[in-house]
Amino acid sequence: MRHLRQAWRITLDVLLSPTQFFKRGHLEGPIGKPLAYAILLHGVTALASFGWKEALHGPIMGRLADFKPILRDAHEFGFAERPRGFEQLQGALEVLTSLKQMVLATFWGASSIWLSPLTTALSIVWAAGWAWVACRLILPRSRQSTLNFTGIFRLVCFASAPVVWTLIPVMGPAIHQVMWLTTLTLAIKKSYNISTLRASLVALFPHLLFLGILMVGLGYLGLLVFRMIQPLFF
Repeated sequence: MRHLRQAWRITLDVLLSPTQFFKRGHLEGPIGKPLAYAILLHGVTALASFGWKEALHGPIMGRLADFKPILRDAHEFGFAERPRGFEQLQGALEVLTSLKQMVLATFWGASSIWLSPLTTALSIVWAAGWAWVACRLILPRSRQSTLNFTGIFRLVCFASAPVVWTLIPVMGPAIHQVMWLTTLTLAIKKSYNISTLRASLVALFPHLLFLGILMVGLGYLGLLVFRMIQPLFF
């Protein structure tokens, strides 16, 4: 419970006052505790998300069950009588459908929980790697003396607190993505004392790189198409 309370306090600080949190300096120190915080937070969020999705599953399936009489009364839609073996076939299909839904719900739902530590660690390493490369390219030389992967890794762990926004139905993942980029920008800005523009470029670096590659690819494809159709018009 003590670790949960500490994680809750850190999460509130990051969500409600990220500027003050990252001003206090979180670049120095081991990576074990920040990583444990991120894994714990993502695991609790995955568990809570699985819980409310399962809670909604019952009412939704209850509503869908209201449509079953339509199948049972199929003779009203042009059939003089039900085909032989219709009841047995319908029952078998309902059993198979229920079994399929149960297996898929258990696998996909529970996998998000027991795979959470691994996926969280990999996502943190991935994000920290991109942020470190971006900092090496974008930060001024006067700030690079304190730049190291461990410090970036710690910042990314703490900046992952907005994952709690994924608990909001439908819009949660989009809100999480926006808040994650905003929090990471503030973390880089306050920790390395750089401008908002530079910090934003660091946070958006992988997205901007992907967009640049996509634009170059589309431009190259457009050039190939133009060369193919050019003889038809000139």
